[in-house]
Amino acid sequence: MRNYLYLDTQIVDDSLAAIEGALYDETIVQTQEKGQTLSGDLHAEMPAIGGAGIGAGRSSNARTEITKQAQLTDAAKFQRVYGRLEKEEGFQYYDVIDSTIWGNFERGDLLELDVSISPTRIGTLAEFAENAKGLADLAEALTGQSPIDEKTRVAIDGIKLLGRMESEKGIPITMKPLNGSEYTFIAYLNPEYLRVTRDRLLGEVTVFCKIQRKLKEREKLDLFDPLASIQKMQKITKGHQKPAKTKMPLEFRDTIKAPAAVIMPLAIYR
Repeated sequence: MRNYLYLDTQIVDDSLAAIEGALYDETIVQTQEKGQTLSGDLHAEMPAIGGAGIGAGRSSNARTEITKQAQLTDAAKFQRVYGRLEKEEGFQYYDVIDSTIWGNFERGDLLELDVSISPTRIGTLAEFAENAKGLADLAEALTGQSPIDEKTRVAIDGIKLLGRMESEKGIPITMKPLNGSEYTFIAYLNPEYLRVTRDRLLGEVTVFCKIQRKLKEREKLDLFDPLASIQKMQKITKGHQKPAKTKMPLEFRDTIKAPAAVIMPLAIYR
């Protein structure tokens, strides 16, 4: 039984509709048999035992069908998609990846991968900042004095803001195969479809996903770079005036180098 950490219900619904032609609820048909005994003017109806009614007179069996509509859960929908694709060999499962396997990956491939998820630097710092702010507020409430100065408080608030900005774009995560190979998978998760807190995503999981693209040789990808967005806005507002280049501090940057691939997860589970 799967424990779902992330499930993109929109993609699952679209996939199921494409496979089955439409989305249907489950139809359950139950059949009941009843024995009926007739004696004079007295009519009695009771469950049949051994196919015969109890009592004097003629007996007959009547069958009644009851139809119920059961709404499919999101997990059941995913299982339908998974089962259909598995039957048609529509995806490949890998617990280790080598150069040959990696070389055969193409855009649009469906994969089930055993991987390990690592936190981003911004995510880790934002969580630390949140905890530090909470401890500082507690200490101030108990002692009447804050253990951090105004400059530190501003820095903490700035890191928390970066964490929120990162999440709003889509929560970035990086994944590595369990055999410790050089290959990296990158994904941006929609917070709406998270079923657990971010910290519970970390560690060994299984991801069912689609490859969007593979990074080209020597290509680099920054998971999150708010300064780049700010510089683009400056360029638009200042016309041809070249904005001053500012780089994110290394402590905040998550730069992924090839070989790597950007994937679109349908589900993450254990």
